[in-house]
Amino acid sequence: MAQLSPGKLTTAHAAYEGTLNCTLCHDLGKKVSNDKCLDCHDVLQDRIVNNLGYHASSEVRGQDCFACHSEHHGRAFDMI
Repeated sequence: MAQLSPGKLTTAHAAYEGTLNCTLCHDLGKKVSNDKCLDCHDVLQDRIVNNLGYHASSEVRGQDCFACHSEHHGRAFDMI
């Protein structure tokens, strides 16, 4: 079962929990997709496109979102 869901999602993403929702964040059989993160986090996407803020900086740009914001560690996990 751990391969289907390695653990509970944080409270912020709890509505997306369940095996029928996996592809909302993951490409089938793959890791989390940055594009799918930014589809939901559209304000952040706009800031990146406009080269604004920390996520647009050379320090962060091009990295996978999950490098800093991992999930499946339980409801109370601090993703930041």
